[in-house]
Amino acid sequence: LWRVFTGLGIGGMLAAINAVAAEFSNDRRRSLNVSLMAIGYPIGAVIGGSVAALLLKRFGRDVRCPHGVPLFGGMSKLRRKFGAVRLSDAEVARSYEVLRVFEKDPKFLEFMESLKLRPGTRLRVHKREYDETMAISVGHHSARIHLGKPATERLWVRRVPS
Repeated sequence: LWRVFTGLGIGGMLAAINAVAAEFSNDRRRSLNVSLMAIGYPIGAVIGGSVAALLLKRFGRDVRCPHGVPLFGGMSKLRRKFGAVRLSDAEVARSYEVLRVFEKDPKFLEFMESLKLRPGTRLRVHKREYDETMAISVGHHSARIHLGKPATERLWVRRVPS
């Protein structure tokens, strides 16, 4: 279904961009500009595909970015293959592995790093308070960390055996 929408969007974009190139070009360079627009998309697709193939060959299909998102498959792969859920939806008295830290705010990422909450880290959920604050422990440490819902919604985890 998404391929149909993508195909319609790309088809509409290609038709519209050539009209825009013709409309905003002067008479002398109109043919050149429309020609460049017409060949630019397929050339970009070939180059993009070649670069993607080189990256997959170099890093493999299962490599992840520093935040934990697979380079091939993205979040849908984390949900399908690993059963990823938000930490805010995790069950109490269970152990989890952090798969992804979702945040673009560098201060939040630094805060998560200071707590050692990064992809690959194991944690245990001890308690969920009425205000949805969660008490967790990281790794094999017994010290508990309290995180509010804004933080737990940005951590994606998978359940692991206790």
